[in-house]
Amino acid sequence: TRPCPAWRLAPLAMRAATREVLERFTLDSPVSHTRSIPHRAPCLLVRRGRPLPRGRLTAVRTFLRLRDRWEDVGRGWAQLVLGAWMVLDARRLRPAERYFAAHDTEGRPLATAPAAGPVAEGPPSSCPYGGHAS
Repeated sequence: TRPCPAWRLAPLAMRAATREVLERFTLDSPVSHTRSIPHRAPCLLVRRGRPLPRGRLTAVRTFLRLRDRWEDVGRGWAQLVLGAWMVLDARRLRPAERYFAAHDTEGRPLATAPAAGPVAEGPPSSCPYGGHAS
């Protein structure tokens, strides 16, 4: 495959665009930045030399802060539900157990590897490394 034709141009263009924006605007963001952009990093651009009236700036900042908190609630519930689903599905599929039943600790297939088939319900009858009967 070939590299992107703009791989050298894109950083230069982004640097120039950033410089232009920062020369013309001040950035204002009341939202929390506790993780790497969990909320798309909303930011208010205020034209330099023409600041917003104090009441309007306060209203916009309040709106952004409330929207950020509301999105945190939705994101928290989604993470709870999807995380629980992921854990339950992993318990059902037992991917590590199936892998190590067929491979040694260095990733080499075992000589007596069981055929890949449907996942058996319940714990395995014996450990391929010996001494660990279940």
